[in-house]
Amino acid sequence: MNKTINAGPVIWKKIDSFAGNTTSPVLTAWRPCPVCGAFECRTLLAYDDFQFYRDSVDLPTRAPVQQVQCLTCQAIFMNPGYSETGQRVLFAVAGGSYRSRPEHQTAQVTWLEQRGLAAPGQSLLDVGCYDGRFLNMLPAHVRKSGVDIDAAAIERGRATGLDLIAGAFEDFRLPAQPDVITMFHVLEHLADPYKTLRNLRQNSHAETRLVIEVPVIEKGFTNDLNGFFSVHHSTHFSFNSLKLIMKRAGWQILDGETMPYNGYRIVAKPGTDNLVDVKAGALADRVTALRYLQSYFQNLADVGEKIGKWPNTSRAVIWGAGAHTEVLYQTTEYFRQRRDREYIMVDSAVTESVMTWRGLHAYSPKAVLPGIDWSDCALVISSYGWQDAIEQDALRAGVPQSAIRKIYDRISTY
Repeated sequence: MNKTINAGPVIWKKIDSFAGNTTSPVLTAWRPCPVCGAFECRTLLAYDDFQFYRDSVDLPTRAPVQQVQCLTCQAIFMNPGYSETGQRVLFAVAGGSYRSRPEHQTAQVTWLEQRGLAAPGQSLLDVGCYDGRFLNMLPAHVRKSGVDIDAAAIERGRATGLDLIAGAFEDFRLPAQPDVITMFHVLEHLADPYKTLRNLRQNSHAETRLVIEVPVIEKGFTNDLNGFFSVHHSTHFSFNSLKLIMKRAGWQILDGETMPYNGYRIVAKPGTDNLVDVKAGALADRVTALRYLQSYFQNLADVGEKIGKWPNTSRAVIWGAGAHTEVLYQTTEYFRQRRDREYIMVDSAVTESVMTWRGLHAYSPKAVLPGIDWSDCALVISSYGWQDAIEQDALRAGVPQSAIRKIYDRISTY
């Protein structure tokens, strides 16, 4: 059944019904190991032709995604990594979708206050501040500033009265050295995290405290199809590789703490420029990577077995128009089980019905779900962290429980 909305009838399409997507070599660039600077590496995992978010005849939206491990220090990173053009083009529609949740930001503010890192009169710089949402949550007595490469977000933040800088993390300059610098889940996204850390040190005084939080592979053994090697991340840190890059960049780690979700938070101060043994801990990191891959491929097998038992309906609604759906396409056989199956996508973030991914149109769930005949149609929840919430939203929208397909039997907090 079709339901008419503002954009017209719902359009059902087969997978890969859009033929205009392209790739380009300008989207990626080869790089040395971001942790130790060595050039030799081995491939761990790869997607040959990863589709980023939406179809386009004007811009390249597909790129190879290859995760490698340095043969010297055993750090794991994406190579080739995203070029500046690639970051701008491939993630143009991502917006703030993969940024920290408000509840995490609230906890981060409390954590800083409890450790005297948001005291009256202190100056705090947030690196990767986006539009300043985190800064606006800090106490009014803190002198706040931020830096981000997203010029449009910076302008929005400035409109709220914040002191924000639009610039590259590797070479921006500050008029005054801050007392505290925060980088919550930013370092793993950067093409050159070492150069950024060196620049932060140059912008710091002797007592500046740097607070960094990144995901670490030791805590990344979840059953999420996305896995620990997220396509959004350029470097995939371990406890050891984070320690190594910090020391090499001239920072001394004072304290470290694991978070309830997959995050490791450290506090550091400017240290001395000493020679670093880049092979320290390398063997353990190699073993960890192999154990992780063993766990990840077992998860893929478990999901594949579960999907193989789903009723083979002629139509399906995919709830989730983000990167998880592309990973579902890349790692499972669901979209290949039945080539004549027709689909639409729904996502609460969809604001324009002209968006398509691999030819499938995306709609607001409220606009289309009530009008669908579920007798030979499934609703596939293509999300990890939001799976259970989406299920409840679907039930409230009138989707029968028998039509709902959940990929995961359990969700680990991230």
